[in-house]
Amino acid sequence: MQERMNQLESNPDEFIKNAMVTSDPEKGTIHMQSIVSAPEGGISGDKINEALDMSKKTGKTLAYCLRTVLSGDENVSIQTIASPADGVPEIAKRTERKRR
Repeated sequence: MQERMNQLESNPDEFIKNAMVTSDPEKGTIHMQSIVSAPEGGISGDKINEALDMSKKTGKTLAYCLRTVLSGDENVSIQTIASPADGVPEIAKRTERKRR
């Protein structure tokens, strides 16, 4: 898990480009959430549908597809938050050894 997070930290654009969607969330290692903001008037529903269709057809994450479809619009801001997925076990704390 730490290796994946380091990869994400060192080159987030490359990480998002190569990330794939899983059909079973329990098998995923990274959970990504995207926040898309635009000026008044918003984003065309056609552009959002294009990104959704692209994600379904290619298996790429919606974060990547949104960045691809909306890349020409300079007024759109896309931020992606990555965190360990629910299926990733918590890091166990080490316990102190008991002396005999």
